[in-house]
Amino acid sequence: KTDCKPRILQKRDYNFYNAFGITNRSVDLNVEAVMRYSINDKLTGYRNAFNDPCYKYTLNTYYTKLYFPNRHKKSLYPRFVTNNVLQIDDITDIVPSADIILVKSIKDKMLSNQFLDTLSEHDIKIHTSSSESPTFKHNIISLLKSNVRYNIYSMFDGDNTGINSMLELEKQYGIKPLTFSTNSNAKDPTDFYKTFGYDKTFTIYKQIIS
Repeated sequence: KTDCKPRILQKRDYNFYNAFGITNRSVDLNVEAVMRYSINDKLTGYRNAFNDPCYKYTLNTYYTKLYFPNRHKKSLYPRFVTNNVLQIDDITDIVPSADIILVKSIKDKMLSNQFLDTLSEHDIKIHTSSSESPTFKHNIISLLKSNVRYNIYSMFDGDNTGINSMLELEKQYGIKPLTFSTNSNAKDPTDFYKTFGYDKTFTIYKQIIS
């Protein structure tokens, strides 16, 4: 069980997400800023700091994921803290649709939904895999397939890990890979937007849905 003491979203929080193309409206709908948090009723040592902000996402109605964007693989503390036990972060939001695209981060989902709302008249739903693992439980695959009319796609990072995972998902379950970018500095949609801006990102999303 994870409980959070929220704080008010500030300009610097919006600026962080804006750099990836995510609008203030999307932030307000999907993100909570965290002052402190506890796990199993035990208060942790975390306190909000300018150089170590924490953002909360609500997953599958009952779970949470805490995101510390300034932490990296070599950081002393984790970049993500979650009590989600399911392989899809938003499995409770799955509804019948024409196509499904699986992405690997909630930031990518927010940005993708913004572009699809602008570009597409197609019924495409974006869902977030809890990891780039190439293995899903069969009941998860059955749920996805029972709610899609045409195709399920994966759109993970365009690095070796992401590409290999997508190829394995295609091999195991027929989930078709979509490589957004293989640029080493912009291997996913949000990093691509941050590096190359709106127009080039818009062009790739147009190609994806065409």
